[in-house]
Amino acid sequence: MFKKASNDYWETTWRQELATQSTIKYLQVQHPVVDNPHNLWKSTRPKQHEIQHAEIKARLITGTFILQGNDMKCLQPANCVE
Repeated sequence: MFKKASNDYWETTWRQELATQSTIKYLQVQHPVVDNPHNLWKSTRPKQHEIQHAEIKARLITGTFILQGNDMKCLQPANCVE
């Protein structure tokens, strides 16, 4: 009973986040949310360099990774797009 309520709560929370934030629209919430991590994390071995690679992949997927080219554009305020 608690597990189902917990899964329902987190699934609802994730779906609301997906609806409001454009950076995570490419992530798919798998059911049940609590017991089922994203495939990116499932395929990562518990080694430091693989975890670091997975973090970068997650940032690329969500669009929160700032590429060097985009960073240089934002140094000049006229070219920075928000």
